[in-house]
Amino acid sequence: MKIIYSLALLLTIQLTQGQSVEQIDSLNIKICKSLEDNVHLKRDIRVDIINHKYITPFLKKYTDTIAQKEAFDRIFFRLQKNCNAFVVLLNQDEKTRNDWAMQSTAPENKLSKKQLKDFYSKTKYYYKEPNDKMVKVTFGKDLYEEVFEDGTYSKLSFVKGDNGSFDIYFIESNNETRKNLSVKGDVYHYQLFDAKDGIYSIYVQNKDVYYTFKLYPQE
Repeated sequence: MKIIYSLALLLTIQLTQGQSVEQIDSLNIKICKSLEDNVHLKRDIRVDIINHKYITPFLKKYTDTIAQKEAFDRIFFRLQKNCNAFVVLLNQDEKTRNDWAMQSTAPENKLSKKQLKDFYSKTKYYYKEPNDKMVKVTFGKDLYEEVFEDGTYSKLSFVKGDNGSFDIYFIESNNETRKNLSVKGDVYHYQLFDAKDGIYSIYVQNKDVYYTFKLYPQE
């Protein structure tokens, strides 16, 4: 998408010292507010504003190109985790991407007790990412693990809640996206809300936005 290529041009800039996740998240708060305040403007204009006002000055602190790329990746992926306005911007032309959709209200919980019991009787599922790649999920008493098509993985702790809810806390990952998206201790709140033919509908809440997708049982 154009925004990705536009931001990627910044990787030619000379940079100096690495920055902490806290500093990047602080920067992203300003970027997100800019995107929200300028929602009435065209996409390209909004991108230019955050590039010139926030991202370019921040990246000028670096001289090492490896640290530069790491900082850019962390900014880009942490924005996707912490800024719904940025996610909307990335997917402005696609309200639904394969199994994934965004909505401003929580879906109604239609899951029966039997369906919930059936869900926890299994420990292996998979979901499809927006690009249609499969991610295999295995969870047990307190561990939740994802394995991606390229063989990389993510490990998270698993805490079961009530009525089909559960939380997962990020531990580690060697997946390029996930290791830049999350830091140790980040929590994700999930809720099962429907099921049909053994396929479960689920959402993850991010502030006031709900991202819905599906979980399929592994064969």
